[in-house]
Amino acid sequence: MDFLEMCRDAIEISRRAKLPRYKFNKIIFSGMGGSGAGGEVAKDFLSGKISVPIEICKNFDLPRYADPKTLVFCVSYSGNTKETLSQFSQALKKGCKIISITSDGKLKRKCEKLKIPFIEIPKGLLPREAFPYLFFPPLIYFQKLKLINLEKELENLSVLEKVEKSEIKMLAKKLKDAIVFIYAPNHLKGIARRIKNQLNENSKLIAKLEILPELMHNEVESLYEKREDIKVIFVRDSGRGKINNYFEILKELMKDKFEIFEIYSKGKNLSGILYLIYFFDLLSIEIAKERGIDYRETRNIDFIKSRI
Repeated sequence: MDFLEMCRDAIEISRRAKLPRYKFNKIIFSGMGGSGAGGEVAKDFLSGKISVPIEICKNFDLPRYADPKTLVFCVSYSGNTKETLSQFSQALKKGCKIISITSDGKLKRKCEKLKIPFIEIPKGLLPREAFPYLFFPPLIYFQKLKLINLEKELENLSVLEKVEKSEIKMLAKKLKDAIVFIYAPNHLKGIARRIKNQLNENSKLIAKLEILPELMHNEVESLYEKREDIKVIFVRDSGRGKINNYFEILKELMKDKFEIFEIYSKGKNLSGILYLIYFFDLLSIEIAKERGIDYRETRNIDFIKSRI
């Protein structure tokens, strides 16, 4: 199943899910690694669309303010993520509203035993491969609550078919031995973190993320020396004039020092977000091929999990 088919399948699974119509005044997304990416990108998308504050929690503990008026999405693809299970238990004790998203494991069994609502998603993927199944359930849920309207946007996902495979192959050859700096605007922060994580996990590259406009007040003071081993990716969309001006200033400042690649979203809003996710997912795998490594293998992460 390709990415577009997974998106459509995830939308259908989310529409079929029977979930309580909770009332809440704040939202927390609990999830680590690939399982947490859906919540981070959902926060990008929902910012400015709903008035309820949203927090991403990547820790063992929920924020102290979590209470019975807090909706907590507990997201663990495997169902066995220790941090997420810890937050699930705390959400229960605090009386939070809980919706879980998982394919199996302890989280699924706890939800079944305690009659906590959950959305069961397909097994057999790496968590980072399952992005559509982790991203769409909250959005479709909020649509059911009439907090957002996605109908027109869900009809425009065919933009994913416009991803240029030749551009990806060219870029992979340029980045295969690089240290990658990712610069993105604040409203694309979740997407940019997903990009960084995919380059780390799939490509085994050192990659770091900085956000505009904040980086204009600190990071820029490190950009004096010419470095051929560092490649810079600008993650961009067509909006936000002030931020676009910052990117142009950065290009002027960094010329002759760093090689810069500008990647623009295609489409607007939801389709633009998904285009960037898909483009960089494919790129991270193509870089792994260029480096002759197995993108699915995560020896260091597996070692850490064996020790905790």
